[in-house]
Amino acid sequence: MTARDIAPLESLLSEWADWMSHEKVGRGYPSRAAGLSSGGSSESFEDLCERADQQRARTVDAVIRSLPTGACAAVHSVWLGSRWVLEWMDRADCYADACERLPVELNRRGVVY
Repeated sequence: MTARDIAPLESLLSEWADWMSHEKVGRGYPSRAAGLSSGGSSESFEDLCERADQQRARTVDAVIRSLPTGACAAVHSVWLGSRWVLEWMDRADCYADACERLPVELNRRGVVY
């Protein structure tokens, strides 16, 4: 992969890492109240974009988890700061393997980046 090919993938992985770092369980009262609508869409454009981004992040997470153990662990180690526990494997080689496999798997699942 060239640097031009890896830049969009790294941007997508950065978004995924940001999504992974946020707390999934909300605290306190919800930020929106339930209401009635007289028709049409009750979601704003920002809400639709946020929902699409979350769906893409969930799909990327599923793709990463479907990678072989070393490649998955390498992505988690590089982007989330997880401790590298696979001492018998080289992290750089596993990450390179992940970078080769991810575009194929993301394309298979319809992720556009």
